[in-house]
Amino acid sequence: TALGHAFFTLSLGMGAMITYGSYLSKKENIFISGLSIVFLDTLIAILAGLAIFPAVFAMGFKPGAGPGLLFNVLPVVFNKMPGGTFWAGAFFFFVFIAALTSGISLLEVVTAYFVDEWKLDRKVATLVFGSLIFLAGIPTTLSIHDWSRLEKLHTKLVDIFGNAVPGTFLDLVDHLSSNWLLPLGGMFIAIFVGWIWGTKNAVDEIRLGSHNFADVHLIAFLAGLKDDPSHNSSVHVLTLASIWGLCIRFISPIAILIAFLNIIGVIKF
Repeated sequence: TALGHAFFTLSLGMGAMITYGSYLSKKENIFISGLSIVFLDTLIAILAGLAIFPAVFAMGFKPGAGPGLLFNVLPVVFNKMPGGTFWAGAFFFFVFIAALTSGISLLEVVTAYFVDEWKLDRKVATLVFGSLIFLAGIPTTLSIHDWSRLEKLHTKLVDIFGNAVPGTFLDLVDHLSSNWLLPLGGMFIAIFVGWIWGTKNAVDEIRLGSHNFADVHLIAFLAGLKDDPSHNSSVHVLTLASIWGLCIRFISPIAILIAFLNIIGVIKF
Protein backbone atom coordinates (compact mmCIF):
# COMPACT_ATOMS: atom_id res chain seq x y z
CA THR A 1 0.00 0.00 0.00
CA ALA A 2 2.78 2.43 0.90
CA LEU A 3 4.60 1.65 -2.34
CA GLY A 4 1.46 2.20 -4.40
CA HIS A 5 0.71 5.47 -2.60
CA ALA A 6 4.26 6.73 -3.17
CA PHE A 7 4.07 6.00 -6.89
CA PHE A 8 0.58 7.46 -7.21
CA THR A 9 1.11 10.69 -5.28
CA LEU A 10 4.45 11.45 -6.99
CA SER A 11 3.16 10.46 -10.47
CA LEU A 12 5.87 7.83 -10.86
CA GLY A 13 5.76 4.94 -13.28
CA MET A 14 3.16 6.56 -15.55
CA GLY A 15 5.34 8.68 -17.83
CA ALA A 16 4.15 12.07 -16.54
CA MET A 17 7.49 13.07 -15.03
CA ILE A 18 9.34 11.96 -18.16
CA THR A 19 7.00 13.95 -20.39
CA TYR A 20 7.16 17.08 -18.24
CA GLY A 21 10.91 16.66 -17.91
CA SER A 22 11.28 16.81 -21.69
CA TYR A 23 9.98 20.40 -21.56
CA LEU A 24 12.54 21.60 -19.00
CA SER A 25 15.34 23.89 -20.06
CA LYS A 26 18.92 22.67 -19.88
CA LYS A 27 19.55 25.16 -17.07
CA GLU A 28 16.90 23.69 -14.76
CA ASN A 29 18.30 22.13 -11.59
CA ILE A 30 16.68 18.68 -11.80
CA PHE A 31 18.34 17.54 -8.58
CA ILE A 32 16.87 20.33 -6.42
CA SER A 33 13.52 20.20 -8.24
CA GLY A 34 13.17 16.48 -7.55
CA LEU A 35 14.02 16.85 -3.87
CA SER A 36 11.62 19.79 -3.53
CA ILE A 37 8.74 17.87 -5.09
CA VAL A 38 9.25 14.85 -2.83
CA PHE A 39 9.62 16.99 0.31
CA LEU A 40 6.61 19.25 -0.35
CA ASP A 41 4.38 16.36 -1.43
CA THR A 42 5.22 14.41 1.72
CA LEU A 43 4.73 17.48 3.92
CA ILE A 44 1.30 18.24 2.43
CA ALA A 45 0.26 14.59 2.80
CA ILE A 46 1.23 14.63 6.49
CA LEU A 47 -0.62 17.91 7.10
CA ALA A 48 -3.71 16.58 5.31
CA GLY A 49 -3.62 13.45 7.44
CA LEU A 50 -3.31 15.51 10.62
CA ALA A 51 -6.32 17.57 9.55
CA ILE A 52 -8.60 14.78 8.29
CA PHE A 53 -8.07 11.74 10.51
CA PRO A 54 -8.66 13.46 13.89
CA ALA A 55 -12.04 14.63 12.56
CA VAL A 56 -12.85 11.13 11.32
CA PHE A 57 -11.94 9.58 14.70
CA ALA A 58 -13.84 12.28 16.60
CA MET A 59 -17.02 11.40 14.68
CA GLY A 60 -16.59 7.72 15.51
CA PHE A 61 -15.84 6.48 11.97
CA LYS A 62 -13.25 3.98 10.86
CA PRO A 63 -10.58 5.89 8.97
CA GLY A 64 -10.17 3.52 6.03
CA ALA A 65 -8.32 4.78 2.97
CA GLY A 66 -8.68 5.62 -0.69
CA PRO A 67 -12.00 6.27 -2.47
CA GLY A 68 -14.10 4.92 0.40
CA LEU A 69 -12.69 7.52 2.78
CA LEU A 70 -13.01 10.33 0.25
CA PHE A 71 -16.51 9.73 -1.07
CA ASN A 72 -18.30 7.84 1.71
CA VAL A 73 -16.83 8.78 5.10
CA LEU A 74 -15.75 12.40 4.68
CA PRO A 75 -19.14 13.71 3.41
CA VAL A 76 -20.79 12.35 6.56
CA VAL A 77 -18.03 13.84 8.72
CA PHE A 78 -18.45 17.26 7.11
CA ASN A 79 -22.21 17.02 7.53
CA LYS A 80 -21.78 16.68 11.31
CA MET A 81 -19.30 19.55 11.63
CA PRO A 82 -20.24 23.18 12.33
CA GLY A 83 -20.17 24.95 8.98
CA GLY A 84 -19.85 21.57 7.33
CA THR A 85 -21.41 22.69 4.06
CA PHE A 86 -18.73 25.33 3.58
CA TRP A 87 -15.85 23.03 4.53
CA ALA A 88 -17.19 20.20 2.37
CA GLY A 89 -17.57 22.55 -0.60
CA ALA A 90 -14.06 23.93 -0.15
CA PHE A 91 -12.55 20.47 0.33
CA PHE A 92 -14.14 18.91 -2.73
CA PHE A 93 -13.37 22.00 -4.81
CA PHE A 94 -9.68 21.48 -4.12
CA VAL A 95 -10.11 17.75 -4.77
CA PHE A 96 -11.57 18.72 -8.15
CA ILE A 97 -8.60 20.99 -8.89
CA ALA A 98 -6.17 18.23 -7.89
CA ALA A 99 -8.00 15.70 -10.08
CA LEU A 100 -8.16 18.12 -13.02
CA THR A 101 -4.46 18.99 -12.94
CA SER A 102 -3.54 15.31 -12.50
CA GLY A 103 -5.79 14.41 -15.43
CA ILE A 104 -4.09 17.03 -17.59
CA SER A 105 -0.67 15.59 -16.79
CA LEU A 106 -1.83 12.07 -17.69
CA LEU A 107 -3.48 13.28 -20.89
CA GLU A 108 -0.26 15.04 -21.85
CA VAL A 109 1.65 11.73 -21.75
CA VAL A 110 -0.40 10.01 -24.45
CA THR A 111 -0.95 13.25 -26.38
CA ALA A 112 2.76 14.06 -26.52
CA TYR A 113 3.56 10.52 -27.66
CA PHE A 114 1.16 10.60 -30.61
CA VAL A 115 2.16 14.16 -31.53
CA ASP A 116 5.89 13.35 -31.52
CA GLU A 117 5.88 9.79 -32.87
CA TRP A 118 2.79 9.70 -35.09
CA LYS A 119 2.74 13.40 -36.09
CA LEU A 120 -0.88 13.69 -35.00
CA ASP A 121 -2.29 17.19 -34.62
CA ARG A 122 -2.22 18.22 -30.94
CA LYS A 123 -5.81 19.44 -30.89
CA VAL A 124 -7.05 16.22 -32.50
CA ALA A 125 -5.00 14.06 -30.13
CA THR A 126 -6.22 15.99 -27.10
CA LEU A 127 -9.87 15.71 -28.19
CA VAL A 128 -9.67 12.00 -29.06
CA PHE A 129 -7.80 10.79 -25.99
CA GLY A 130 -9.58 13.20 -23.66
CA SER A 131 -12.89 11.74 -24.86
CA LEU A 132 -11.63 8.18 -24.40
CA ILE A 133 -10.49 8.96 -20.85
CA PHE A 134 -13.88 10.53 -20.14
CA LEU A 135 -15.70 7.43 -21.39
CA ALA A 136 -13.38 5.14 -19.41
CA GLY A 137 -14.19 7.11 -16.27
CA ILE A 138 -17.95 6.62 -16.53
CA PRO A 139 -17.97 3.16 -14.86
CA THR A 140 -16.16 4.60 -11.84
CA THR A 141 -18.86 7.24 -11.33
CA LEU A 142 -21.57 4.58 -11.59
CA SER A 143 -20.03 2.38 -8.90
CA ILE A 144 -18.92 4.72 -6.13
CA HIS A 145 -21.10 2.96 -3.55
CA ASP A 146 -21.63 -0.55 -4.95
CA TRP A 147 -21.88 -2.69 -8.10
CA SER A 148 -25.68 -2.43 -8.45
CA ARG A 149 -25.43 -0.49 -11.72
CA LEU A 150 -22.65 -2.66 -13.13
CA GLU A 151 -23.77 -6.16 -12.18
CA LYS A 152 -22.73 -7.79 -15.48
CA LEU A 153 -19.28 -6.22 -15.31
CA HIS A 154 -18.96 -7.31 -11.69
CA THR A 155 -19.83 -10.89 -12.64
CA LYS A 156 -17.17 -10.92 -15.36
CA LEU A 157 -14.53 -9.51 -13.03
CA VAL A 158 -15.35 -12.08 -10.35
CA ASP A 159 -14.91 -14.80 -12.99
CA ILE A 160 -11.45 -13.39 -13.77
CA PHE A 161 -10.15 -12.32 -10.34
CA GLY A 162 -12.32 -14.45 -8.07
CA ASN A 163 -13.25 -13.05 -4.67
CA ALA A 164 -10.25 -10.70 -4.77
CA VAL A 165 -12.37 -8.04 -6.52
CA PRO A 166 -12.50 -4.96 -4.22
CA GLY A 167 -15.67 -3.24 -3.04
CA THR A 168 -16.42 -1.11 -6.13
CA PHE A 169 -15.15 -0.62 -9.67
CA LEU A 170 -13.37 2.52 -8.49
CA ASP A 171 -11.66 0.47 -5.77
CA LEU A 172 -10.64 -2.08 -8.39
CA VAL A 173 -9.16 0.55 -10.71
CA ASP A 174 -7.40 2.20 -7.77
CA HIS A 175 -5.99 -1.15 -6.62
CA LEU A 176 -4.77 -2.23 -10.06
CA SER A 177 -3.21 1.13 -10.93
CA SER A 178 -1.57 1.88 -7.57
CA ASN A 179 -0.43 -1.63 -6.64
CA TRP A 180 0.17 -3.24 -10.04
CA LEU A 181 0.61 -0.91 -13.00
CA LEU A 182 2.54 1.97 -11.44
CA PRO A 183 5.12 -0.14 -9.55
CA LEU A 184 5.71 -2.27 -12.65
CA GLY A 185 6.05 0.86 -14.76
CA GLY A 186 8.52 2.31 -12.28
CA MET A 187 10.53 -0.91 -12.21
CA PHE A 188 10.81 -1.05 -16.00
CA ILE A 189 11.74 2.65 -16.14
CA ALA A 190 14.51 2.04 -13.59
CA ILE A 191 15.76 -0.92 -15.63
CA PHE A 192 15.69 1.15 -18.82
CA VAL A 193 17.56 4.08 -17.28
CA GLY A 194 20.06 1.93 -15.42
CA TRP A 195 20.83 -0.72 -18.02
CA ILE A 196 19.70 0.45 -21.47
CA TRP A 197 19.91 4.24 -21.67
CA GLY A 198 22.62 4.25 -19.02
CA THR A 199 23.09 6.02 -15.71
CA LYS A 200 25.95 8.05 -17.24
CA ASN A 201 23.58 9.68 -19.72
CA ALA A 202 21.06 10.33 -16.96
CA VAL A 203 23.66 11.86 -14.64
CA ASP A 204 24.99 14.01 -17.50
CA GLU A 205 21.50 15.49 -17.86
CA ILE A 206 21.30 16.10 -14.11
CA ARG A 207 24.72 17.80 -14.15
CA LEU A 208 23.62 20.40 -16.71
CA GLY A 209 21.54 22.44 -14.28
CA SER A 210 22.83 21.29 -10.91
CA HIS A 211 26.38 22.64 -11.33
CA ASN A 212 27.87 19.17 -10.70
CA PHE A 213 26.17 19.00 -7.31
CA ALA A 214 25.66 15.25 -7.77
CA ASP A 215 29.45 14.80 -7.95
CA VAL A 216 29.99 16.13 -4.42
CA HIS A 217 31.50 13.54 -2.12
CA LEU A 218 28.69 12.26 0.10
CA ILE A 219 30.66 12.36 3.35
CA ALA A 220 31.86 15.90 2.63
CA PHE A 221 28.30 16.95 1.84
CA LEU A 222 26.88 15.49 5.05
CA ALA A 223 29.72 16.99 7.09
CA GLY A 224 29.07 20.49 5.71
CA LEU A 225 32.36 20.53 3.77
CA LYS A 226 30.86 20.69 0.29
CA ASP A 227 32.77 23.85 -0.68
CA ASP A 228 36.05 22.90 1.00
CA PRO A 229 38.70 22.55 -1.77
CA SER A 230 40.39 19.74 0.16
CA HIS A 231 37.29 17.60 -0.24
CA ASN A 232 36.64 18.35 -3.92
CA SER A 233 39.30 16.27 -5.59
CA SER A 234 38.84 15.22 -9.22
CA VAL A 235 38.38 11.57 -8.26
CA HIS A 236 35.32 10.66 -6.23
CA VAL A 237 33.82 7.28 -5.48
CA LEU A 238 31.18 7.80 -2.82
CA THR A 239 29.20 10.62 -4.47
CA LEU A 240 25.50 11.36 -4.72
CA ALA A 241 25.66 10.40 -8.39
CA SER A 242 27.29 7.02 -7.78
CA ILE A 243 24.84 6.14 -5.00
CA TRP A 244 21.93 7.21 -7.22
CA GLY A 245 23.31 4.97 -9.98
CA LEU A 246 23.47 1.99 -7.62
CA CYS A 247 19.87 2.65 -6.55
CA ILE A 248 18.63 2.87 -10.15
CA ARG A 249 20.50 -0.21 -11.37
CA PHE A 250 20.11 -2.56 -8.42
CA ILE A 251 18.27 -1.39 -5.30
CA SER A 252 15.14 0.15 -6.83
CA PRO A 253 14.24 -2.65 -9.30
CA ILE A 254 14.86 -5.38 -6.73
CA ALA A 255 12.96 -3.58 -3.95
CA ILE A 256 9.99 -2.86 -6.22
CA LEU A 257 9.95 -6.45 -7.46
CA ILE A 258 9.96 -7.84 -3.92
CA ALA A 259 7.15 -5.48 -2.86
CA PHE A 260 5.14 -6.36 -5.98
CA LEU A 261 5.52 -10.09 -5.39
CA ASN A 262 4.29 -9.53 -1.85
CA ILE A 263 1.26 -7.60 -3.14
CA ILE A 264 0.20 -10.37 -5.52
CA GLY A 265 0.78 -13.03 -2.86
CA VAL A 266 3.79 -14.84 -4.35
CA ILE A 267 5.85 -14.14 -1.23
CA LYS A 268 4.66 -13.21 2.25
CA PHE A 269 6.26 -11.08 4.95
